[in-house]
Amino acid sequence: MKNSVRDLVVIKNWNVPCKPNNALLIKECKWCLPPPGYMKANCDGAAKGNPGSARIGVTFRDDKGDIRLVMWEKIGVNTNYLAEVLAILEALEVALEREWVNILIESDSSAVIKAFGTGKFPWWLTQRWENIKGKVVNCIFTATWREANFSVDLAANKATTMSSTQTYLFERMKAPAWMFKWESPHLAYFRFVN
Repeated sequence: MKNSVRDLVVIKNWNVPCKPNNALLIKECKWCLPPPGYMKANCDGAAKGNPGSARIGVTFRDDKGDIRLVMWEKIGVNTNYLAEVLAILEALEVALEREWVNILIESDSSAVIKAFGTGKFPWWLTQRWENIKGKVVNCIFTATWREANFSVDLAANKATTMSSTQTYLFERMKAPAWMFKWESPHLAYFRFVN
């Protein structure tokens, strides 16, 4: 329906009940810098088919917003939830290898962030999490929306082109050439919700 006079006359003459659509709400979100002395790891995991071919992506950025490391990996067949959990665990392990012990973890899965807060995730990952907790000095977990977590989505999608389950690390003070956009702390991002 185009809301033309003709459409409205037809609806009225045929006594068709009409229900207006709810207007979309526009919500603003931002990507924020980590506190001074912290490294921020934006994490994402996804599975095509759920369960299906899964992959993870992580970007590490310092308190100036500079990209320090990008990681992507194909992780075999898994669910979305487990891919998100594994993205965070692997991000923390990579951070500890580099002695980044003050870390802010950000994911677009609020369920996974909640699981790390309560420690309630699959039993076979519990020991891995306990080993990490014993080495991290400060760890902050935050949830965000996909609209402010898109660079890791690019990294996770890059893993779908890989033939093996090898972990790929791009460690330079810039983004890899295929990462054509990343979040800015100076911009607002928007989400449309019903």
